[in-house]
Amino acid sequence: MDYLRFDNSVDEPSSMVVNGPGGPQFIFGSGIAISASNNCASRTGNGQVGAQQRQTATTGSVPARIQALMDTLRRQAAPRVRLGYYQAEIRAYFFDQDLLPDLEAYALTLAAPNPAACLALGFDVMSYYRAQGQTADAARLRAALGALPLALASAPARARLAYYDVVGRLGATRRAAGRGPTPADSLALRRLLLSRQAEALEAGQWWAYYYPTTPVPTPAPLLRPDPAPTLALYPNPAHDALTVRVAGDPGPALEVRLVDLLTGRVCRQVPVSAETGQVSLRGLRPGTYACHVYVGGALHTTRRLVVE
Repeated sequence: MDYLRFDNSVDEPSSMVVNGPGGPQFIFGSGIAISASNNCASRTGNGQVGAQQRQTATTGSVPARIQALMDTLRRQAAPRVRLGYYQAEIRAYFFDQDLLPDLEAYALTLAAPNPAACLALGFDVMSYYRAQGQTADAARLRAALGALPLALASAPARARLAYYDVVGRLGATRRAAGRGPTPADSLALRRLLLSRQAEALEAGQWWAYYYPTTPVPTPAPLLRPDPAPTLALYPNPAHDALTVRVAGDPGPALEVRLVDLLTGRVCRQVPVSAETGQVSLRGLRPGTYACHVYVGGALHTTRRLVVE
């Protein structure tokens, strides 16, 4: 059995269960002993609100552990790398349970306290809606995300919204290869290609499809070399896992995002260790993906990845 203590939504596994004067008590690594309880609804005293069994404790229809992680992500009450793991676990739970409207509602509650997580989760839900043909839901969420201050002020967020919009129009028109899109969409693709954002690689795939004999526009070289550490991603093609290796001192936390070039959907978004880490590819369909590596929240490398 695995028991957790929720101290202001920070999880800590119990090391043992002993018989106390009032019944079973759970002993934690910090030396704290807490009596068993069947919920975490109260927040009294020093914040130690009891213990719960991970497999059975629930608050409403969402497990108590996921509720606790959602609260921690909302308050950003953990280190950045750990919050990345929490966000991935929250996303996986709602997608696995097919609770996308609930995940959308939660993501929008993060607009003020954690706008970056709001946009990341919102983009995933929006892409899912589009892939499922739920155009009205996708349009509604697109309007909500586009109105957020961070989406207006952040170049990566603006580029991602612009890419989402142009891919939606291109997919709706379904022009044949070699037949260029409308002038407006052609201009939108060119701007994305010159933006230096993560979406430039995906935009390049569309440009090569519509303009097979025209070189892909690329931005001018940077005047200064990129001071970020060198990264190696292998194997490529890959099967079950992708290894990310960092040369030198990477400094800030690393994050890997895999984008399906066919749908534009973010299929993986996970933090990796600073030295050598692996990203699981299980569950991904065979195909071509854009692998974006972020260092300290800034895009460092984009590579083309083939999953077999």
